[in-house]
Parts: sequence; C-alpha cells; structure tokens
Amino acid sequence: MGRYLLGRLLQFIPLILFVVVLNFTLVNLAPGDPARVLAGEDAPLEYIETLRQRFGLDEPFHVRLYLYLKSFVQLDFGYSYAFDRPVLALIGQHLANTLLLVIPAKLVAVSLGMFIGAWTSGRFGSFLDTFWSTVMLLLYAAPTFWVGLMIIMVFSIWLGWFPTSGIMTVASTYSGWEVVVDRLRHLFLPSLTLMLSLLPIYARITRAAMLEVQHEDYILTARAKGLTEREVLFGHALPNALLPPITIAGISFGLVFTGALLVEIVYSWPGLGRLMYQSVYRRDYPLLMGIFTISAVAVAVFSLLTDLVYMLLDPRVKLHRREQ
Repeated sequence: MGRYLLGRLLQFIPLILFVVVLNFTLVNLAPGDPARVLAGEDAPLEYIETLRQRFGLDEPFHVRLYLYLKSFVQLDFGYSYAFDRPVLALIGQHLANTLLLVIPAKLVAVSLGMFIGAWTSGRFGSFLDTFWSTVMLLLYAAPTFWVGLMIIMVFSIWLGWFPTSGIMTVASTYSGWEVVVDRLRHLFLPSLTLMLSLLPIYARITRAAMLEVQHEDYILTARAKGLTEREVLFGHALPNALLPPITIAGISFGLVFTGALLVEIVYSWPGLGRLMYQSVYRRDYPLLMGIFTISAVAVAVFSLLTDLVYMLLDPRVKLHRREQ
C-alpha cells in the first residue's frame, strides 16, 4: 500500500506541471488584454503600457512561462490583477465558501440518490419505479440555473422563507447563534439547488447497478433463505453495487468546486466558481490559472481517494494489484 501511494504521488508531479503549462498556454492565447480591461476603454495608451510593464505582460511568452513556473514550484501563484491580492489568499477565502456549499449538497445527493436508486430497483416496472425514474430524468434534464430561479421564486418571492442571494445579511446586528441561523438560511437554497442537480446522477447509476446484481447467485441464495426484500436489497445487493456510484462521486467531487459556477452566480454566492467567472470577465490571468490548478489538484487527490475506497470495499482490487 505504501509503495502504491508513493507511486501515485510521484505521478502527480508531472501531471500537475503539465496542467500548469497547458493552462498558462491556453489562457495567454485567449483574446483580450488584461491591461486594457483594468485601465478602461478611455484610458490613455501610456497608462495601459505602464500596467503591462507592471504585470510583466510586455515580456515574451517563453519568459513569462519560465517566471510563472519558477514562482509556482515555490507555491507562489502570483498576484491578482483585478483584486490586487495574492492569488492563494483569494482562493483560500472563496474555497471555504464553496466547501460550505458543496459538502452538504454532495453528501445529501449521494446518500439520498443511492437510497432512491436501491429502493426503486426493488420495485422494477411498478408505478413507483416509473414515477421516480421520470422525476430523476426531469431533474437531470433541467438546467441548473432554471432550477435555481424556480426555487427562488417559490421559497423566496412567494413564500418569503429564505433570502434570495448572498452568504449573510448585510449590515446586520446578529451575534452568537443568530449568525449561524442567518448563514444557514442563506445556505439552504443554493445547497438545495446543487443537490437537486446532482441527485439524479447517483440515483440512476445506483438503480442500474442494483438491477445488474439482483440476478447474481448470492442474491438468489439470500432470497431462498427467507430474508425480507429490504434485507436483500440493502444488506446484500447495495454493498456490491456501490462501486459505480462511488467512482462517480469521488472523481466528480473535485469538479464540483468549479462545477457550482451556475449556482454561485444565480445566488451571488462568493465561492470559487463565481470567482472564476469574475477572473474570466476581468482577464485576471494569474487568478484564473490558480483556480484551474487547484481544481486539477483536487481531481487528482479525489481520484486517489476513490482508489483507496475501492480497495476497502472490494478485496478483489487488492488481490489484482498484488498480482500485478
């Protein structure tokens, strides 16, 4: 196990360097001039040229790439053009808000999706199976921003239960538990929207995996022993059908950081996805490349964690690696 982990960690180094070079190349080939965007349309050329020299944009491409890689290996992602702050500080601040949004939505979507998928698979072909399959298909097809707007209309405008945007009430005098309750009220709707966009993925994958294993010999044996359908489904079939949804959950977790972009824009949530949108709009190259790099690291890390969970859930994976 230690040798396997060391090998995977060593693979991360060339992978991350490749991602950094690719991101730098694509971002710098994109149309637009960061200095002109920062200066404004009516700014004099002398001021624009001063900004280009200040940010090193007047240097050749290979020089800028070398300087960026030199700073990157020292874990220095540079300064944001638009915010005039270190990139890592900005990412850390907004990443915390994104985790606050993503983790509850992801956990509920995975657990509830697995339950719905397992439960409907035991009623294959029934009205309930058809109903829930249709609901999951509609949720999967519905655009995330549309779902968010409908939820705002119902829960904020019509019922007035929750705020429409932001992470906290501006200029409030809350203290203690009032602050916690206020944050939870602002968190509920965006987290619900993100959860509903992820829920059908895990429900459909779990249902398909459950239908595949229900004809295996050990399932027939469990039924022949007189076990209840619930014991067969959740005690024998579900543990053996967990690998496909866990694979999707693990790999997609790193992508959710920036995949929550539409939710964060709809609800004005100050997270990493919204920060990425602002960096694109303002041509903030260092900030945009920093977000891309953090996302790539997250995908690689959660891919490794998924493999480790595989080994814990399925001993055959351990045996296969040992034979190799």
